[in-house]
Amino acid sequence: MTGQICTIVNYVPDFDETGKVVGIFVLSYDVTELKRNEEIIKQQNAELQELNATKDKFFSIISHDLKSPFNALIGFSDILLKEHKLHSDEEREQIISFINEASINTFKLLENLLAWARSQSGKLVLNLSKVNLKQLSIEITEVLGSAAQNKKISLVNTIKSDIWVWADPDILNTIIRNLVSNSIKFTEETGKVTLSAVIKEDCAEITISDTGVGFDDSLLHKLFKIGGNRSTPGTNNEIGTGLGLILCKDFVEKLGGQIWATSETGKGSHFYFTIPLSE
Repeated sequence: MTGQICTIVNYVPDFDETGKVVGIFVLSYDVTELKRNEEIIKQQNAELQELNATKDKFFSIISHDLKSPFNALIGFSDILLKEHKLHSDEEREQIISFINEASINTFKLLENLLAWARSQSGKLVLNLSKVNLKQLSIEITEVLGSAAQNKKISLVNTIKSDIWVWADPDILNTIIRNLVSNSIKFTEETGKVTLSAVIKEDCAEITISDTGVGFDDSLLHKLFKIGGNRSTPGTNNEIGTGLGLILCKDFVEKLGGQIWATSETGKGSHFYFTIPLSE
């Protein structure tokens, strides 16, 4: 609309006494301001719809996704509290293992939820610095190593040590951690998850690839949208909120990069994102 003038033109014939057309009146109305206001209203409606989707997603997480792991924690701890004498040491150890797993999953959900809330409220402050991509990725694979090991998944890191990016290390950690966690979640036992990176002009392109279940093209355009992204259980029925990929897109864009994915059902997925190189 900038610099454009919108008009509505009406043509009205002028008749003489015999009914013959002897001329035409041309009436022109400037509706530029009206069209501008119409565009503003459309934009505001789109923003309201996005806010409603955000609100609905938030309450969905609170009412279901976050409630489920707490139910597991309460259930298993209740067994230990009231029936510990009825179970063998091996059974008690297994129950404690379930409690530990539920606690870790709940913590991950809360981490993403809090990070997303900060991002949505506009209170997220970026602390940009020079970050060594190899070192950061090693820290992440060490943290997620046990999750991969539990599913007998090979976690391979081929990122070279000479790649330095300009980013907030905590935000970048959250992005990579969520993408790797997502790949582990949807990869069958004995599968493989690989971290790699290449330099392309003024940015680093990071790839998280897996040999998991994959997904079809119909899901591609929904992956990073809050209205269309729905959490599905992993190959071992791992739970989630569906927030991870949405959070990744938001954070990647805040760091000045782009994110996208390719996949094929039954043949795994590849998630790519770019981050500016440090000077």
